[in-house]
Amino acid sequence: MLAIGSYSDIKTREIDPRLWLFFGVVAAAIYMNRLGESDLILYTLFSLLAPLVVLLLVLLGFMGYADFFAFLVLVFLMPKPLDHDMIIPPAILILLLSDLILLIYTLPMIMLNARYHRFIRDRCGSLTKSLLIILTGYPMNIKKYLNSRFMYPLIYPIKEGSNIKWICRSTYDIAEEIEDYKTRFKNLVTEEPSLENQLIIVSWGAPYVLFVFLGVVIYPFTAFYIEELFRLLSKSIFILLHSI
Repeated sequence: MLAIGSYSDIKTREIDPRLWLFFGVVAAAIYMNRLGESDLILYTLFSLLAPLVVLLLVLLGFMGYADFFAFLVLVFLMPKPLDHDMIIPPAILILLLSDLILLIYTLPMIMLNARYHRFIRDRCGSLTKSLLIILTGYPMNIKKYLNSRFMYPLIYPIKEGSNIKWICRSTYDIAEEIEDYKTRFKNLVTEEPSLENQLIIVSWGAPYVLFVFLGVVIYPFTAFYIEELFRLLSKSIFILLHSI
């Protein structure tokens, strides 16, 4: 399911809803067959936190509905941990792993973007907004942007009358039409050819289902160690609070 979804997401940033429908039916059949298992309902309810978190991000415009459906189906395909000694439901850990993999992947972009902190701060003013852009943005010139795919402008110039005005935003809506931005930039460069090499900051519309897929792949090999880490942290916090 996730391999097919990842391929489609990488190619078009769209996934046919029939994929989730088909595997949703498969998941429902498997789940119904497991209804006699102990703690299944409890784990399922706990697991639903993962798709609910994703749904919140979808409603805020940060993610697509495909990401929500991917996690929703996963909840019923993998409601319980692989080992009876483990506690955290798979969907919760897979969400954590997916975000961690995405962070590692984007780390070089963050380091590169940090070099342009002055450019970002001068055009945004707000420290909070500037930090968000450093964490999620990527610098490139307008010429390169016109040949890019799935990039959403965060800091970019527009023309108002005879003046150039800078737009600064820390987020974008994935429903936006990228081609609209490219048309605006083409018109801007036609009027102001010198802006062709102008630096702008954009954000990559990441194929998040791919990172969910990778999270599922490494989950069986990392889940136990992550749980052990959580146990150690919880124990340390309890000891610290008790000593205070």
